[in-house]
Amino acid sequence: MDVFIKARDNDLDFFYKNPIFLDMQDEFGQSLLHYAIRGNASNVFFYLLDNNINPNLKNLRGETPIFEAIRKGKIDFVASLIKNYAEVNLKNTLGESPLHLACQKGSIKLISLLIENKADIFVLNDKGESIIFYALKSHKIEAYDYVRLLSPEIKLRDYKDNTLLHVASTMGSLIMVEHLFKLKENPHLKNSLKETPIFEAVKKGNAHLLNVFVNYGSYIDLKNK
Repeated sequence: MDVFIKARDNDLDFFYKNPIFLDMQDEFGQSLLHYAIRGNASNVFFYLLDNNINPNLKNLRGETPIFEAIRKGKIDFVASLIKNYAEVNLKNTLGESPLHLACQKGSIKLISLLIENKADIFVLNDKGESIIFYALKSHKIEAYDYVRLLSPEIKLRDYKDNTLLHVASTMGSLIMVEHLFKLKENPHLKNSLKETPIFEAVKKGNAHLLNVFVNYGSYIDLKNK
């Protein structure tokens, strides 16, 4: 009988009747909490926390249960994990923190909850991307602006010198590119390949995006490396 499936399926009766070692992990490093969160199994989830399961067990991606809860948008689960000593500044194998994921989710409630509990707003992933890059990737203007106003010290370029406009252009996100232009983002800044953001629009073959760059004065007679 697979105990992990019992956790996912919210079979609380099984756990009452079968005392087990709660900190077990499957072959992928997933804990019972990972499974309970994935299955939205609230009864088992809170049972596990009440019985002192370790909330910081990492799977093979380097992710603890709080990562799973953030991806699912479960604010109550995230709050309970933090209350039970879940670390908020751990990183996965990509160098992402829970705050990165909350920003990508575009949930201001999740973002503020993590920050209130000492999440590092200056954290960078393995590509040198700060949380504002992830807020950009949410495609949600409100979340992006919330993160943008947290601190002027949040890094605005990655390790390859890509700007937010570079990334928004790569995403093909017309709404975010236009929003960045309204915020007076500079379209002439070059990355390590000596490419400005308009290069990404050309690579994507996105005529609408290209038109926006031209209308905002992007140079079209540049050369990369």
